[in-house]
Amino acid sequence: MILTIEDVAKRWKVDRRTVRKEIEKGKLKYFVIGGSKKPTYRIREEWVREFEEREISWLKKQNAPDNGGK
Repeated sequence: MILTIEDVAKRWKVDRRTVRKEIEKGKLKYFVIGGSKKPTYRIREEWVREFEEREISWLKKQNAPDNGGK
């Protein structure tokens, strides 16, 4: 399935700018359709799942309690 930035934003419950930032940072794969004046971004659903798995895994590692504390 091919998604728009709006589709991904709804899926993640975030603003479209958040999705665009992830694209601009190179973390979320995409392709462009249309002319060069106003590019239209499209994202494959599999790329969204890859991003989610990678980023959720990273967040879990960051938020994991360390065993050396109280």
